[in-house]
Amino acid sequence: MKVSYIISILVLALINCVYQYSIKKDFKPSELDWYVNSVTDIVDVLPKGTNIEFSAIEVPLDIQTRIRYLLAPRLLSLNDKIVYDTVLTVAVLSKMDSLSEALSENGSTILWQNQDSRHFYILSTKNK
Repeated sequence: MKVSYIISILVLALINCVYQYSIKKDFKPSELDWYVNSVTDIVDVLPKGTNIEFSAIEVPLDIQTRIRYLLAPRLLSLNDKIVYDTVLTVAVLSKMDSLSEALSENGSTILWQNQDSRHFYILSTKNK
């Protein structure tokens, strides 16, 4: 094949990609966009390199992977053997009140909290 033929096909493919992107009308947010909007403010509370525990209440555990990706270089640990003083808990909205009460009764201090239409996020610490 000639080089000019290959280059012209690549140029046509690029033009098609640009056109298809420009006419796309429904920019629907992905699931990762939900998490980005929910945990953006937590980076102000947690310094880089922080190790914290992750807890999920009635949500799929794979949410930890997504949030861990967004909070990098902070480490979210699921290890039960190592006890951290700071915990990020993600729960369904129906558990919001009972979770806040349980943390207060346990002597934990709430550092940050947020919610979206599906989940409640709370960062708590046992240090005062």
